[in-house]
Amino acid sequence: MMHAMTRRQKRNLLLAFDTLLVPCALYLAFALRFSSMYPRTHLDAAAPLFALMFAAAPVVGLAFRLPWIKLSARDISATGRIALAACVLGFACIVASYLLALGSPRSIPISFAALFFMLSILGRTLAALVVTSLYEAAPGVPVAIFGAGSAGIQLAWALRQSAEVRPRVFVDDNPTLHGLNIAALTVTSRDRLRKMVDAGQVERGLSPCRRWRRRKFRACSMNWPISPARCRCCHPMST
Repeated sequence: MMHAMTRRQKRNLLLAFDTLLVPCALYLAFALRFSSMYPRTHLDAAAPLFALMFAAAPVVGLAFRLPWIKLSARDISATGRIALAACVLGFACIVASYLLALGSPRSIPISFAALFFMLSILGRTLAALVVTSLYEAAPGVPVAIFGAGSAGIQLAWALRQSAEVRPRVFVDDNPTLHGLNIAALTVTSRDRLRKMVDAGQVERGLSPCRRWRRRKFRACSMNWPISPARCRCCHPMST
């Protein structure tokens, strides 16, 4: 389903998600502050605050480009943008509460900002896990990626956008990496890869490589037996 959606549709979906998180986080902030699942009196008095924050949510989300944060490639920079957006929303909640003369406790905007940040990170993490699970269950040629370095990780993320192949495992000659989970893939040895091939768990091998002149990464497929050196346009793999 996610592969069938356009980038614009995905961004709109994420923007709607972040917008709906604002009233949810604000409600939880009130519930935690007053130790009640439904503090009706306080919620009724804060109805204008909920309306203003709900209206401000998409503006802040677009300002910090939150819908452009990919589920499969969230990094420190993306997390920082979510944190900054949460801080701005918290400050907006303080200003709105003051202008509306609500007399709400000072801890509510702080709790609201923290809850928005946590819910946004948690929601994106769960969505990424669901998408990954659906992706792994979808039909596609299972492939092994040679090298668990930065080039291999970039190749793995790129292949996840394709419906034709499914990265299953990293193959690396560094024994200290064996058994580790990198980019949601397990790093294994060549011997273990042979067993996976015999069991039908892997059908193709891919190597992130660069041409001697162009120095641009590309994916070169190889027939079994697996050997990165068989790819003539590549440097020998060294990881």
